Amino acid sequence: KEEDILWRTDYDFFTKEVADFFGKHDRIAIDAGKPSTNEELIKYAEDGHEDLFETIKTPMFDKNNSLIGVLGIARDISGRKKVDEELRISEEKLELIFSQSLDGFFFMMIDEPVIWDETANKDKVIDYVFSHQRITKINDAMLLQYAAKREQFLGNTPNDLFAHDIDYGKKVWKEFFDKGQLHIDTNERKMDGSQMWIEGDYICIYDSKKRITGHFGIQREITERKRMEETLIQSENRYS
Repeated sequence: KEEDILWRTDYDFFTKEVADFFGKHDRIAIDAGKPSTNEELIKYAEDGHEDLFETIKTPMFDKNNSLIGVLGIARDISGRKKVDEELRISEEKLELIFSQSLDGFFFMMIDEPVIWDETANKDKVIDYVFSHQRITKINDAMLLQYAAKREQFLGNTPNDLFAHDIDYGKKVWKEFFDKGQLHIDTNERKMDGSQMWIEGDYICIYDSKKRITGHFGIQREITERKRMEETLIQSENRYS
């Protein structure tokens, strides 16, 4: 009730530590002569529970420019902080999975989003993507696949990755963009130019306008498996 609050001080509602904290920030606002914003963890004297508030303290002056008090506006942000902390923990877990996976994880983002529908000139779009989609994040497992250093690989475009066969690369990209996600084996090259086979799963990333902004991929090298399959086929053909 209003009568329970009027003419009482911070010390009537909060612990001395919190009330002193309030007074300190009141003085900061007064000294600055303008609003001061900060976060305050409030512990209530009545039952000891805590809430986090975002507060704005504004010094109030009369017509003679004499200080008459401090206006305080408080907003409970305890729930938001809890969500932020849960999000931070989730992001840390995802980063741990990303960095420590034995499969190659990566993001490739396009400089500008592209439209990919029946209205698009898809050949022109692919030409743009092959020059303007870049590796922006990779893990150590993927660097190992390509025998590359991070500084060598970040920023690479599809033109770089499929320099050995641009037409083949564009065919793969068109199929991928048409489907939005793709599981495929691709014939690729390590940084030293040696051949390797990659088995990958890829998914397009879209913005709110359904434009493609890039993609995320998970891949593993299967060169040895391909060689064994080829040897088996040759053996079967020899005895057939």
